Amino acid sequence: MSGNLNERQEEVSKDSIISSAQNYIGSMLKALPQKLKESTGEVALNIICDEINKMPVPLLGTVLASTIRRTFGEEQGMGRNYSDAIDMLSNIQASTSSFENELMSYNIQMDEITNEISLLRQLLMEKKESSCLKMVRPTITLDYPQGNNEIQFILANTGSGSIIVEEIFLEVEKWEPDTTIDYSLPAAPLNFVMLEAELSVHETQYPLLKLNNEPELTFSAKGEGADKIAINISSQENACYSLRLRMPYFDIVTEESDTLYYPAIGEEPFVVPFYFAPGWKHLEPANLLGRELIFQELKEKFQTILSIFENHSLSDPLREQKNREMLEEFQIWYDPDNSMRRTFYFLSIFVPPFTSMAVLERKQEAVELILKLLCHEAEYFDEQVRNEYRNTIEAGNTEYYVPEYFSDILMLINDPGAEQFVKDLMLETEFSQRIALTDLILSKMKPLD
Repeated sequence: MSGNLNERQEEVSKDSIISSAQNYIGSMLKALPQKLKESTGEVALNIICDEINKMPVPLLGTVLASTIRRTFGEEQGMGRNYSDAIDMLSNIQASTSSFENELMSYNIQMDEITNEISLLRQLLMEKKESSCLKMVRPTITLDYPQGNNEIQFILANTGSGSIIVEEIFLEVEKWEPDTTIDYSLPAAPLNFVMLEAELSVHETQYPLLKLNNEPELTFSAKGEGADKIAINISSQENACYSLRLRMPYFDIVTEESDTLYYPAIGEEPFVVPFYFAPGWKHLEPANLLGRELIFQELKEKFQTILSIFENHSLSDPLREQKNREMLEEFQIWYDPDNSMRRTFYFLSIFVPPFTSMAVLERKQEAVELILKLLCHEAEYFDEQVRNEYRNTIEAGNTEYYVPEYFSDILMLINDPGAEQFVKDLMLETEFSQRIALTDLILSKMKPLD
């Protein structure tokens, strides 16, 4: 475990932390060749992480060791090994600026680490004769669907004894379906993670250390070995979970057991939502909770888009205006120069799961809605797109232009004889021809059994 906060109580500064860390890493790198002798792969990486954990700077050592393990560990399957970890440590040891910048590239913020160390030192000024496990500055970040929801906190023993945290349990006290739909589309990187938990409505308890192959945590007296914990929480279903952390621990000196809860017993659990957001996260339509409600809302959105196309001709400036108003109402970001481009990108993301839901809910009326939207898409094809289609068709390579929901559409139409007509429609570039093919396909539809 890294760092003893009780050795010196002088004012904490970022420069002093960086200087101490650099000096330690420099000495460590000199000693590593002998310690790594005849060690390779994961064994060598474990040795490096163990040495980093001994850094005389609280929090930074454990955060840096966890980052190294997750970035360069064999489980990442990236062909990286311990020499890459040594290169990283050499880079951050070189100078103050490269140290901070290199850590920042792994989402480790020195300003945040400095503030947390100062906070811990203030707590340690309170005299405590017995062991005392404390959770410091817990924060819950609801970053879903851009990332995952996350809870971060510092775990430290502010008393005089030594304790072992046997496990960190994340427990589901209740859940309910979340039928909210997120219509946003951009992408973003995931944050740094120490522990992960993928929730399901079928499980109520998650032993985080065991699930992440982490050992029990040992905390010596007066803050030595304080850990910063980050729990990245995802979900298999669109549900809103009420959660509580439970951390049983054991006092080595007194041999007494106790449990730390967050939030404390008697307080409301913390709530993390996971909603349907196809632009960011893929949730299988078959696993969606409240699927019929989600299907109905999407159907209404698609009908709104279609009504704009049908009520305003391509040359009518009101079509663009109404489309922008619709995107703003849905809170969908749009291209200021051409909102239609964003509309069809939106449809390309949301129509596939909508079609799958239509199959599961046996909603045959979805066929006409989807085909008519595909017809209006052709209105915006320019000559370059049409030439690409023609060249591809002539070359016999048409798979790219047939959407992934092709088979679901055929299941809803319920007539094998319509397969070629549907494919022809998807490969057709002219609006009028797509309209004619839509009428033909709809005339072939057979009721679902």
